[in-house]
Formats: sequence, structure tokens, C-alpha cells
Amino acid sequence: MKAPASVLVALLIFSLPVLAQEIGGGTIRGQILPARGETDLPGIVMVRISGAGVQLTTYVSGSFFSFDGLRDGNYTIYISAAGREEVSQEVHGFSADRSAMVTVTMGDRAPDKNLPPQGNTVVDLKTLQVPNKAQEQMQKGLEFLNKKEFDRAAQHFEAALKIFPQFYQAQNNLGVAYIKLNRLKEAEDHFAKAVEINPDNVTGLKNLSYLRMNRGRYQEAIGPLAKAVGLDSNDPKAEMYLGEAYVMEKDTANAKEHFLKAVLLDPSLSHAHYRLGYIFLNGKQYDGALKHFQAFLKLNPDKGKEEVQGVVAKLEQHFKDSLARVSTNPAP
Repeated sequence: MKAPASVLVALLIFSLPVLAQEIGGGTIRGQILPARGETDLPGIVMVRISGAGVQLTTYVSGSFFSFDGLRDGNYTIYISAAGREEVSQEVHGFSADRSAMVTVTMGDRAPDKNLPPQGNTVVDLKTLQVPNKAQEQMQKGLEFLNKKEFDRAAQHFEAALKIFPQFYQAQNNLGVAYIKLNRLKEAEDHFAKAVEINPDNVTGLKNLSYLRMNRGRYQEAIGPLAKAVGLDSNDPKAEMYLGEAYVMEKDTANAKEHFLKAVLLDPSLSHAHYRLGYIFLNGKQYDGALKHFQAFLKLNPDKGKEEVQGVVAKLEQHFKDSLARVSTNPAP
């Protein structure tokens, strides 16, 4: 897989055109300042603009952003990042024949909305229906699972299911034990059963999807994994794996969306930056490609480092050459 990617990169880099971007309308540029009492911005910031028939979103890894091709009218710019309160800035009476500059301060840290109120425990109805004996078998199974005694763990999960077949957590845990025993078909059957019993079982949905991806069945993995990230929107690795499944199915638009969400939630996911670099490169969005390749290299990955360093060098040279041409041939 790596060899074809390297060939493709070489062809793209050596044929980079020098383009003059001609976009009608005006430009709103902005700078994001760190939150009160802080000195740094989050790794990835999402910037949205709304108004005058426009709904645009971009992701930035620095403090500056811009939106081009805007018509006359009023706009609102929204700034957000993982774990932060969303803030907004109004731009009134914007005129398309000029540029505007705005400054927005990053939002304060937000409380974790996924945590239940202190002192409260949420238990679903299906769990309340599980007999005590099944619960006891489940706990014994977990003890052996933690000890890596997978045969004995499976025996206790099986015993729990004989008592109460609708015990979806035991179905899921039996699937985990079977994976460790290399009984993959049976593991998938139990993950699927866990999801059948409780369709909103996020753990079961993810396990089912990851196993299908591991077995090369990416299209079948997309449905349950997309539902899982819909139910749990704060799992960056699930977003990354969903992006990977879309890559394997050659759905670049959806892959890009989920990789961007992944690095917004966790900027340290080097594989997501790697994939985004090539997605932007293939789309001739060279500034975005350079940004994500540089982010990839900053994370000092074990694989792909020399390959990406070569791509970055060619991209940087492209931008230097473009700047030199503009300097020596200024617009009339």
C-alpha cells in the first residue's frame, strides 16, 4: 500500500501548478486568541461562518483563519474546540468590495456533559432484568479476562448467557474472549447479538465494526460504527477508524469529515493527520496538506516519517516558488 502512495505523491508534487486564485466577493479574516488566563490554543480549532446564504466550516491548527467569496450582509463566526465552550463574533454590514478583520477569544473550558450528576447512577432496564446468578457468572468471567485466562473467562460468560440470553454485556464480553482465542466468527456472532438485544449498545457497535474492519469487510463496518459515533461523539479513535473505513471504500468526502473530527478531538492521532495530508494533497489543497503533514511529523511517528518529509520538502519548495513568481510579476 505504501509503494503506490509514494508513486502517486511523486507525480502530484512534480506537476504542481502555480495558480492564481480568482474568487468573487470579499474576505473575512480572523485571529483566535487564547482563552482568558491561558497562553496556548487547543491543537485543532473549528471555525464556522453563517450568514448571507453562506454556511462554511474550516479547521485550523494555528490562530488565523479566513473565508473568501463572501457577499454583502451580516455574518456570525463561531469558534469551538474539544472541551471548550463555543463562542461567536458578529460581523455587521460587511461589504463584498473590501476585507474585514475580526479577533475572537477562545472559549473557556467546558464541563463534561457526558458525566451524570454526582451521586446518580444510570442503569438501563435490560440490565435491571439480569438475574443475580448471571451477574455472578459475569463478574467471574471478567476476573479471568483481566488475568488473560481467556478459556475460563469464556466459560463463565457462556454460563451467564445460559441463565439469561438477553444479557447483552455478557454477549459482548464473550465476543472479546473469543477474539483472544482466535474464534473470530463466533466473536462476531456474539457482538452482533449484543447489538441486536440493545441497538444503542455503543461498545458492541464498536467491537462489531472493528472486527469487521480487521477482517477486511469495511463496507459492513461503516453502518454500526457510524451509529456508534453518533451515540458517542467524543471518541476520537472511533472517528479515525470510521474515516479509515471510508478511505478503504474510496469515499474521500466522508473520510475527510471523520478524520477532521478525530484530530479536533485528539490532535495527537498521527494516522489521521497522515490520511488528511494525502486527502488534501489529492484535492490540490496544498496548504491543508502541508499543515497536516507537518502535524504528522511533529508527533514523531514510527512509520512514514521519511516519506512525508520528502512530500513536505516539495510542498514547501512549491510555495517558495509561487511566492517568488508573485514577487517578480506583481499584478497590474
